[in-house]
Amino acid sequence: MSAKVLTVTFDTNTLNSVVSPENAQRGTTESGASVRAALQAGRILGVFSETLVTLEAIPRKDRADVLGKSRLVSHKLPEGSDVERIYSFINTPPQEDIRSKERVENALKLNMRPLFSPMHLGKPHWTRNDCPLYTPENPVDLLLCMQKMERLVGEIAQRGVGKAIADAVAINLGNFDPVVVRQMSEPERWELIHQGLGRAQSKAERKRVAEAVAEWADGDAVAAHYGFGIDLFCSEDFASQSGKSVLDHAHREWLSEKFEVQFVSLAELAARVS
Repeated sequence: MSAKVLTVTFDTNTLNSVVSPENAQRGTTESGASVRAALQAGRILGVFSETLVTLEAIPRKDRADVLGKSRLVSHKLPEGSDVERIYSFINTPPQEDIRSKERVENALKLNMRPLFSPMHLGKPHWTRNDCPLYTPENPVDLLLCMQKMERLVGEIAQRGVGKAIADAVAINLGNFDPVVVRQMSEPERWELIHQGLGRAQSKAERKRVAEAVAEWADGDAVAAHYGFGIDLFCSEDFASQSGKSVLDHAHREWLSEKFEVQFVSLAELAARVS
């Protein structure tokens, strides 16, 4: 009887160490090489959130401009659909981030699979025509995964972390009335949040936006990990410098106890599969 293949969500910092152990930071070269070997041997099936290319691939210095200039486009759906229309954000892309592109290409070569993230009115970045995805074939099962994911997105937001931090930064920069924002329709609210992030002017404000977008990506990645039932979340990010975060000690504990999210460092994962 063959052993069950371990499924692992890699965040950006651990993914870097696995796809390019020779360039690993934080002393993770040896662990990265061990995990890479386990991926190549098929003992691990690795996944990564599509936030890697929808949010984190935007260079930090460009995040305020790119998101601030996003246009919300409405798409009317055929009659008889569950909803009348969907929305998507159209970004003016910054100069291509070569490191991010190479990271994704190398991950796909290791048979890692992209994982749908919360779409926040948008559409999935990938389809099955682009590359193999970690997603159920059965539409009903996929819907259940997405519902679980959205449940955790909501609970993360209620705790004021994940995308809620980006929302708070946008409201502050835009000098918007939080009560009015809450009363807006969902499309109006998301568009206003993007506009607010684009109001950053000073170096300090742009840094706040860059960090808030990183936190947004982390929250969505954890929610996707939970929604699709991945075994382990591998991360070296403990948010020790950023203050309140979905990956800080308190929120890791909450996620572990309430949602059974199992966090491991790269060294801990390497020890499991060596």
